[in-house]
Amino acid sequence: MKLPLRLLPSSLSLLLGLSLPAIAMPGMDHQNHPQGNGMDHSMPGMNHQGGHAMHDVGPADSTYDLRFIDAMIQHHYGAIEMAKVTINQGHPGAGALASQIISAQSWEIANMLRQRQLRFPDAPITPVRYTPGQPTALSQLQPMTEANKAAMRMSGTMDMTGDRGKAFAAAMIPHHEMAIAMAEDALAKSGDSFVRSISWDIIRTQSDEIRRLRGLL
Repeated sequence: MKLPLRLLPSSLSLLLGLSLPAIAMPGMDHQNHPQGNGMDHSMPGMNHQGGHAMHDVGPADSTYDLRFIDAMIQHHYGAIEMAKVTINQGHPGAGALASQIISAQSWEIANMLRQRQLRFPDAPITPVRYTPGQPTALSQLQPMTEANKAAMRMSGTMDMTGDRGKAFAAAMIPHHEMAIAMAEDALAKSGDSFVRSISWDIIRTQSDEIRRLRGLL
């Protein structure tokens, strides 16, 4: 049964980083390239503005899965906040798709939080981050700053003056593309059954949603 975000245990609020971000409208170049058309989503080569550098969770090592989970939770939270302002806006199809994104990503957040606790019981409650050139041992990982969380959520501004559905689609397409890039990176680096399973789910679900979002533009 899918759990809405509001039902997540309050003791885990620090991990979610529940200070509300600005509504996302990242300034990213989103060409028409849904999953499977040859776009290279690999983290090292991405050219999105503010893209791979802030979303790279680092090398395949003992804490890669923890860093991936924490990064994807924050990324999902950004999508949920973006979708919340789109419901009941009158644009055909936008509200229904926004509701679907909220439901799916809230459930995935809850699942990631459960699996994080099972796999990394000694990890700090606050989300951790990868810092290039710094140690990645569990005891040496640094917590995400508010700036890290905002970057991972792709927080910015969404145009609220025009067609809300089109603004939502224009913002959510590159947001989904980044999630797919992160998931593909995880498939290349992780052997963990849960991380691989949720990465495949993200790729499949969000690739389909990108196609639907393009129809709103």
